[in-house]
Amino acid sequence: MKKLISFVVVILCFFSLVGCKTKENDTINIGMVGPFTGNLSTYGNTAKNGAMIAIEEINANGGILGKQIKTFVEDDQGEADQVISAYDKIADNIDFLFGEITSGNSEILAIQAQKDKMPMMSPSATAASVTINRDYVFRTCFLDPDQGEAMASYADEKLNAKTCGIVYDNSDDYSKGLAEAFEKKAKELNMEVVVYDGGLKSGSTAEVPSLVQTAIKDNPDCLFVPVYYEDAAVFAQELRKAGYDKPLLGGDGYDGVLGVLASTNDYSAVNNTFFSSHYSVSDQKVVDFINKYKAKYNEEPAVFAALGYDAIYMIKQAMEKAGSTDKQAVRDALAAIDFKGGLTGDIKFDANGDPIKTICINEYKDGKMVLVDKRTK
Repeated sequence: MKKLISFVVVILCFFSLVGCKTKENDTINIGMVGPFTGNLSTYGNTAKNGAMIAIEEINANGGILGKQIKTFVEDDQGEADQVISAYDKIADNIDFLFGEITSGNSEILAIQAQKDKMPMMSPSATAASVTINRDYVFRTCFLDPDQGEAMASYADEKLNAKTCGIVYDNSDDYSKGLAEAFEKKAKELNMEVVVYDGGLKSGSTAEVPSLVQTAIKDNPDCLFVPVYYEDAAVFAQELRKAGYDKPLLGGDGYDGVLGVLASTNDYSAVNNTFFSSHYSVSDQKVVDFINKYKAKYNEEPAVFAALGYDAIYMIKQAMEKAGSTDKQAVRDALAAIDFKGGLTGDIKFDANGDPIKTICINEYKDGKMVLVDKRTK
């Protein structure tokens, strides 16, 4: 009878192991949560593609701690109500969490990652609140206030702007955060803000002509329009059609505008356009990465790709310093990291898990990106 019971126990244990999700110990498991389909998929896939290039390079060179990296990818379609369900599908299987991409959804994911003590790295969430009081949450990108302030200072110091206009998307955390930071810094610098309009809606072109007329009514010395590259391209085209040829300013979301305009082969709309960025194409390693990305994916990468790439290499460095995938040890190693030679610069983290790094300011000139200034956070 005892033998029979023992046999039954063994069988039950076997089937319980088969039926349950169990972490694979012979690989380094990185989970990815983000908008890989839906309206925001262009950003999610760009970041993921950059990360996958890094993973392929690392695996080809022996992996991490002698193990190959395996990815667990879950699509939340950019929808806030799907973020946690996407994460829950992979949480038991992973050593580290890559994502989310947008600030709003990263906030949701960060709350759960902190509860689970799951080390998390967002490549591109710029809202300041994402990392506050969350010691397991890090980011590769600089924050909205950092780049908003940098662009206002640049407009004052280098463009000699005395007046400015600000047009943004009040429904988008990224756009709103940059607009608020720029306005605050501009006023500190005694720059007059002649228009402050939050009516620019992502993906909608109907209101752009009227917004352009509102923005240029008082002929400001510059316009700050912090949106992502698809909307920036549309706004720039309408702005130049209306005869405004003064500087157009933006944030890191402008990286990708040239790809949007490539089909027209006319880049004149974004001449005299300045924007904060995480890198400069004057850096040879960035050029090499861009060429590798184009060869693999047959498209121009936006800065999200470089941020994703650097995120993976920072995860690698932290795990190697920790000597294991123990989540607490990896978190501690990441907090103390001194990351050198990344595509987006050298990186250390402050007490909030935010990167201390250089902000590049680039200008578009006849279809090329040109570095014009660098500012340290």
